[in-house]
Amino acid sequence: MTPAKSTAREVFEEAGVCGSIKSKAIGIFSYDKRLDEDGIIIPCEVRVFPLLVERHSKTWPESQQRETQWFEPTAATS
Repeated sequence: MTPAKSTAREVFEEAGVCGSIKSKAIGIFSYDKRLDEDGIIIPCEVRVFPLLVERHSKTWPESQQRETQWFEPTAATS
């Protein structure tokens, strides 16, 4: 699976959002992820892909574990 298609799949599983995703990343950032079970820190690199939202499902695989909120782009980046 390509990185973009993998991202689209994750977006649906975690937020119930479906749409058209571009194959070229528009950004990249890094962060340190701490594993709960043993406290090990793993450096992670994230590529950001643009996705045109076409549908937001009422239920999705992680809908009982997550809450979605919509923001204007300027508010989401601050």
